[in-house]
Amino acid sequence: PKSGGLAAYRNANELDPPPRFFYHIGDAGDFDYLSRLMACWFDENDVALFEPTDRFITGTTLIERWQGQPIIQPEAFIQAKIKESRLLVVHPTCGITQGSKPGDESLPPMSAGLFLLADVQAIEAKDFGEDRDVQNESPSSLCRSASASLIRQHFAVLSDADANDEWWSEKMRDAKRNGLGGV
Repeated sequence: PKSGGLAAYRNANELDPPPRFFYHIGDAGDFDYLSRLMACWFDENDVALFEPTDRFITGTTLIERWQGQPIIQPEAFIQAKIKESRLLVVHPTCGITQGSKPGDESLPPMSAGLFLLADVQAIEAKDFGEDRDVQNESPSSLCRSASASLIRQHFAVLSDADANDEWWSEKMRDAKRNGLGGV
């Protein structure tokens, strides 16, 4: 929360109070940060009031996003922007990716990293002459879609399964107002 995120908890259905979740940096060879996040629980009030200060996209999404740009090779272009310090790539469990240290097999591939959307948009504006605004982009251009049942299954807000389903059902009924629908 001090860095603009949400507090996440482990075993909230078993322990009271539940322990806080933190990524452990440096687990050699373990690049999967999503499975750990999918096991987390979040406070209902925190989720309802959350307004992110920063937005991120994955390396895979960035590569796909820049695939249609003429003359560039997305992976090489991304690495060039990293070397120019115009683009930062981070990884929740490893800190950095091969985008920062090409060829280092002990690091996850650049596609598994996270990039600040504001940095991506600044590069697009300056280098491609595009002025993209995340508020006007469709959600599918930023990330892959997920069904409501998949979201409910993997993002438990309440420890009681029935109460959790009811909470998510209420949010999904008014998805657009809650920032979950398309623009």
